[in-house]
Amino acid sequence: MAVQMDLQELLAQITTNDGKIKVYQTDYHQQEHQHDGDRCIASISFDGLKPDADPVLVHYALALCYVMMEAYMKGIEEFTQVLKHDPNHRDAYVQRASLYSYRQEYQQAIDDYSAAIALTPLPELYNDRGIAYKGLKQYDQALADYAQAIQLKPELPAPYYCRALVYDALDDLEQAIADYDQALRLNPNYVEAYVNRGLAFLQTEKYDAAIADCTQAIALRPTFSYPYWNRARTYVQLKEYPQAITDFNKALEFDHDQRIYWERANALALTGAYTLAIQDYDIVIQASPQQAEAYYNRGRAYQQLGESTKARSDYEQAIALDPNLKEQASYL
Repeated sequence: MAVQMDLQELLAQITTNDGKIKVYQTDYHQQEHQHDGDRCIASISFDGLKPDADPVLVHYALALCYVMMEAYMKGIEEFTQVLKHDPNHRDAYVQRASLYSYRQEYQQAIDDYSAAIALTPLPELYNDRGIAYKGLKQYDQALADYAQAIQLKPELPAPYYCRALVYDALDDLEQAIADYDQALRLNPNYVEAYVNRGLAFLQTEKYDAAIADCTQAIALRPTFSYPYWNRARTYVQLKEYPQAITDFNKALEFDHDQRIYWERANALALTGAYTLAIQDYDIVIQASPQQAEAYYNRGRAYQQLGESTKARSDYEQAIALDPNLKEQASYL
């Protein structure tokens, strides 16, 4: 989460010890939530708080401390207190909006970004509100906000990138690629733009361009899983399975997304590495026991290994989950 005001400067204004404070917290534990890693913290207080400290600054400082500690709901509460004291505090709207957006509470984020825009119509705020609109799949509103951000500051790369993501969602891949191009002209080190343009190239069967973009993204950020993953997918389309498996392996070093295991399993099966494929299908089934195709493909792998009992069991489970697979399960 972005911290727009320097916290140390702020603390120096509200404490008697030049901002050198102690932060007290009680009943601290970490709790995972469905949409965020919000930490539950009972309270924070400042040592040496001036008796006449401005409550706006105090609540804003508390909010920033909570955000730094990833206690985002507490941060929202404190930014709300700031706005009760000062309804025109733009930064409080922006900070609270970013927290709402992070928590996927997009309508609340839109409301706060709109309030901030009414105070100061900055291009970055239009861009961020556009992201919230996209989160609600309100694509026309998102496109309008990105267009406004571009009009206000055409040299800003983020709105082109974000607009490209909307075009991706609308399956307008040529428009998406054009916007990724512009984002990369403005920022040649924009890793996410390379990754997503590479995916768009893959989807439009421009495989050499897809590989080039993924390779560039890897050069810029070698520990990012997605460019390895997308390059692996591209190699699969080119039937270059050993290269694909190498990239799937690399992607899994940084991200244990079950979809990577699924795709690697299929690539392994295509090379005849059925035992290794089965190990990956096991992981997929453990994570998603209702995925019929995982049982079906594992059954095929068992069948290729001559393990007929296990193959039959997997085919039966696949058909129980998806009767449409019965015609494909020739083993039964």
